[in-house]
Amino acid sequence: MNLGSPTTSSAVAIRLNRSQSLVATAAQASGMVLSSYVDRITSKGSLSYFAVINGQKVLNIGSNTFRRTNAGQLMEAAHELVHAEQFDNVVKQYNGNVNNAWSAFTSSGFGSPQYAIDEVEAETLVPLAGSFSACSARYNVRDDSSKRLLNVRNHFQRRVLALERVTKYRGGVSPQQVAASTRYIEGWKVIIPPLLIP
Repeated sequence: MNLGSPTTSSAVAIRLNRSQSLVATAAQASGMVLSSYVDRITSKGSLSYFAVINGQKVLNIGSNTFRRTNAGQLMEAAHELVHAEQFDNVVKQYNGNVNNAWSAFTSSGFGSPQYAIDEVEAETLVPLAGSFSACSARYNVRDDSSKRLLNVRNHFQRRVLALERVTKYRGGVSPQQVAASTRYIEGWKVIIPPLLIP
């Protein structure tokens, strides 16, 4: 099929509109002003992610998202928004320099304990009153292991289950959705040193 065909263009536009609507709903459920954390919403490929691309904060909703239940879709968008919140605190540490903040934010690399912490936090934990002060403190002391361990432990203890954002917004989620989130969390927790998990 030609990429310029009306059918393809329509399908891409429909998916992008669904993605934008989903992220807007997740931001509403999270009590966030979306434009404060995300510059652009895209809908490319199969996986969802938050990234800085050409200096812009981009939240992508992948096609796999739309194979999930409505609650699962909302959870995925909310998960990526937590990453946007995490990143926003790092940007503040770098005086608004998005590119330098992104280098620091992604310096740990995929599969590292820090990456695992960020994933567990994004899936399960949300800030009280919308503040990521503990997250901000964690990035401030990223190179000081003992202080970082203490800050991350405190960070976990100050959070409430992230599932609450979607549960509260929807008036509940299914046991299957809770189980799916739990499996995801447990998969990442095996990478995190036990000291960091209360």
